Amino acid sequence: MNFKMGFYKFSTTLRSSESARSLLKSKIVDKLKENKPNNSDREYYSFLKWFVGFTDAEGNFLISLDRGYIRFRFKICMHIDNLEALNIIKSKLNVGNVTIEKSKNRCSFVVQDFTEIRVLFL
Repeated sequence: MNFKMGFYKFSTTLRSSESARSLLKSKIVDKLKENKPNNSDREYYSFLKWFVGFTDAEGNFLISLDRGYIRFRFKICMHIDNLEALNIIKSKLNVGNVTIEKSKNRCSFVVQDFTEIRVLFL
Protein backbone atom coordinates (compact mmCIF):
# COMPACT_ATOMS: atom_id res chain seq x y z
CA MET A 1 0.00 0.00 0.00
CA ASN A 2 1.23 3.44 -0.88
CA PHE A 3 -0.02 6.28 1.35
CA LYS A 4 0.49 9.97 0.63
CA MET A 5 -1.19 12.77 2.64
CA GLY A 6 -4.57 11.04 3.02
CA PHE A 7 -4.44 9.58 -0.48
CA TYR A 8 -4.26 5.92 -1.32
CA LYS A 9 -2.90 4.31 -4.45
CA PHE A 10 -4.27 0.88 -5.17
CA SER A 11 -5.46 -1.46 -7.89
CA THR A 12 -8.48 -3.21 -6.42
CA THR A 13 -12.13 -3.01 -7.36
CA LEU A 14 -14.34 -0.76 -5.25
CA ARG A 15 -17.58 -2.16 -3.84
CA SER A 16 -21.01 -0.70 -4.51
CA SER A 17 -22.78 0.91 -1.55
CA GLU A 18 -25.18 -2.07 -1.41
CA SER A 19 -22.24 -4.49 -1.16
CA ALA A 20 -20.57 -2.29 1.46
CA ARG A 21 -23.78 -2.24 3.52
CA SER A 22 -24.14 -6.02 3.26
CA LEU A 23 -20.49 -6.50 4.21
CA LEU A 24 -20.80 -4.25 7.28
CA LYS A 25 -24.03 -5.94 8.37
CA SER A 26 -22.50 -9.42 8.01
CA LYS A 27 -19.40 -8.36 9.98
CA ILE A 28 -21.63 -7.07 12.80
CA VAL A 29 -23.68 -10.27 12.84
CA ASP A 30 -20.52 -12.44 12.75
CA LYS A 31 -19.03 -10.47 15.65
CA LEU A 32 -22.21 -10.92 17.68
CA LYS A 33 -22.17 -14.68 17.02
CA GLU A 34 -18.46 -14.93 17.92
CA ASN A 35 -19.07 -14.45 21.60
CA LYS A 36 -21.84 -13.26 23.83
CA PRO A 37 -21.46 -9.49 23.89
CA ASN A 38 -21.76 -7.53 27.10
CA ASN A 39 -24.18 -4.60 27.34
CA SER A 40 -21.66 -2.07 26.05
CA ASP A 41 -20.93 -4.30 23.00
CA ARG A 42 -24.66 -4.62 22.33
CA GLU A 43 -25.05 -0.86 22.54
CA TYR A 44 -22.15 -0.30 20.12
CA TYR A 45 -23.41 -2.87 17.59
CA SER A 46 -26.88 -1.38 17.87
CA PHE A 47 -25.31 2.02 17.11
CA LEU A 48 -23.47 0.54 14.09
CA LYS A 49 -26.71 -0.90 12.69
CA TRP A 50 -28.35 2.51 13.09
CA PHE A 51 -25.31 4.21 11.53
CA VAL A 52 -25.47 1.97 8.45
CA GLY A 53 -29.10 3.01 7.83
CA PHE A 54 -28.38 6.65 8.66
CA THR A 55 -25.47 6.70 6.22
CA ASP A 56 -27.68 5.19 3.53
CA ALA A 57 -30.10 8.09 3.97
CA GLU A 58 -27.82 11.03 4.82
CA GLY A 59 -24.21 10.14 4.03
CA ASN A 60 -22.08 10.10 0.92
CA PHE A 61 -18.70 8.89 -0.20
CA LEU A 62 -16.62 10.89 -2.64
CA ILE A 63 -13.85 9.15 -4.53
CA SER A 64 -11.67 11.35 -6.73
CA LEU A 65 -8.47 10.91 -8.71
CA ASP A 66 -5.58 13.30 -8.06
CA ARG A 67 -2.23 12.75 -9.85
CA GLY A 68 -2.55 8.98 -9.87
CA TYR A 69 -3.80 8.76 -6.29
CA ILE A 70 -7.34 8.04 -5.27
CA ARG A 71 -8.73 10.38 -2.62
CA PHE A 72 -11.57 9.25 -0.36
CA ARG A 73 -14.00 11.38 1.63
CA PHE A 74 -17.03 10.39 3.69
CA LYS A 75 -19.46 13.15 4.64
CA ILE A 76 -22.77 13.61 6.38
CA CYS A 77 -24.17 17.13 5.98
CA MET A 78 -27.19 18.27 7.99
CA HIS A 79 -29.03 21.34 9.26
CA ILE A 80 -27.25 22.95 12.21
CA ASP A 81 -30.10 21.83 14.50
CA ASN A 82 -28.71 18.28 14.16
CA LEU A 83 -25.20 19.15 15.37
CA GLU A 84 -25.53 16.92 18.44
CA ALA A 85 -26.26 13.85 16.27
CA LEU A 86 -23.03 14.42 14.35
CA ASN A 87 -21.07 14.88 17.57
CA ILE A 88 -22.44 11.56 18.85
CA ILE A 89 -21.38 9.85 15.61
CA LYS A 90 -17.88 11.30 15.93
CA SER A 91 -17.57 10.24 19.57
CA LYS A 92 -18.83 6.69 18.92
CA LEU A 93 -16.58 6.08 15.90
CA ASN A 94 -13.55 8.03 17.22
CA VAL A 95 -12.75 9.29 13.71
CA GLY A 96 -13.44 12.36 11.60
CA ASN A 97 -14.29 15.97 12.34
CA VAL A 98 -17.47 17.93 12.84
CA THR A 99 -17.56 21.32 11.11
CA ILE A 100 -20.10 24.12 11.35
CA GLU A 101 -21.02 26.53 8.55
CA LYS A 102 -23.14 29.11 10.36
CA SER A 103 -23.65 31.22 7.23
CA LYS A 104 -25.40 28.26 5.57
CA ASN A 105 -27.04 26.91 8.75
CA ARG A 106 -25.44 23.51 8.29
CA CYS A 107 -22.95 21.21 9.93
CA SER A 108 -21.01 18.22 8.65
CA PHE A 109 -19.29 15.11 9.87
CA VAL A 110 -16.29 14.53 7.57
CA VAL A 111 -13.73 11.72 7.39
CA GLN A 112 -10.91 12.27 4.87
CA ASP A 113 -7.93 10.40 6.26
CA PHE A 114 -7.70 6.98 4.56
CA THR A 115 -6.79 5.16 7.77
CA GLU A 116 -9.88 6.65 9.42
CA ILE A 117 -12.12 5.86 6.44
CA ARG A 118 -11.08 2.24 6.77
CA VAL A 119 -12.75 2.25 10.22
CA LEU A 120 -16.05 2.88 8.46
CA PHE A 121 -15.66 -0.36 6.49
CA LEU A 122 -14.23 -2.67 9.15
